[in-house]
Amino acid sequence: MILKNGKLVYECPKVQEIQLFAKQQLDLLWEEYKRSLYPAEYPVNLSQTCWNNKMKNIEEAKKSSKKPVTISV
Repeated sequence: MILKNGKLVYECPKVQEIQLFAKQQLDLLWEEYKRSLYPAEYPVNLSQTCWNNKMKNIEEAKKSSKKPVTISV
């Protein structure tokens, strides 16, 4: 449950309801995406903001991996 200023604003669903929802959503996927052997790639579009953040993180990771490592003994 979620309270705001002492008042109930959201009642969390029961675990069984969450499981049922997840199963229903999984059932909507084509079998090509769910198979274990050679599953098809699921296409995903990113918002421009998300894409920019992804690229920024990749660039930062590249830069940090190029720094020389010094070991003191």
